[in-house]
Amino acid sequence: MKKCPNCAKELPDYATKCRYCKFQIDNVPSKRCPFCENYVPLTLKKCPCGFRFEPDDPEVVAAAEERKKALKKVETKKNQNAIPITIGLIVFLCIFTIVVTRSYEKKYSSPTSTPNLDFTSYYMCQQFTDKVLLAPSTAEYQSSDEVLRTMIYDPQNNTYKMQYYVDSSNSFGVMIRNNFYCKVKHGEGDTWFKTELMLLE
Repeated sequence: MKKCPNCAKELPDYATKCRYCKFQIDNVPSKRCPFCENYVPLTLKKCPCGFRFEPDDPEVVAAAEERKKALKKVETKKNQNAIPITIGLIVFLCIFTIVVTRSYEKKYSSPTSTPNLDFTSYYMCQQFTDKVLLAPSTAEYQSSDEVLRTMIYDPQNNTYKMQYYVDSSNSFGVMIRNNFYCKVKHGEGDTWFKTELMLLE
């Protein structure tokens, strides 16, 4: 194989002219093989690909044209098959991103016996905080009256932000106090989402 000096496409060694850009490689009269579509010396009676140059034989010429059409159909079909595969991959990535995002924002059901959403938001923050404590059964949270006095509610996004402390046992069984910042969002019905939970210094 050799490359066309003009377009750098690969060509057979016997090609005298580039079949892509029509650049004349060798300074000899050329003719195009209807079978492999490469340009070969005009004096050849048989192309190196096996095709015999018999212009008076319509069957040979017709066979070459049929092969050419068949190759184009195969190439077109490959391109058409690539389109739905690409679309399917994009849809899969979108669905995967949504699922991962939703699973990151854990859902918990709030107690239906708590009518006041302010108290419920603090209750939900406690539920989320319990998940990161070593001994959640020993947890003693700051009183709700103190926490709700500094709580910030965003009606536009329906979110509740608050800071609070919790006393709980560490790995040595000693009660220690940690301060947390929590932000929760109220969804539909009794559904809540954790959007932020940070341990404060």
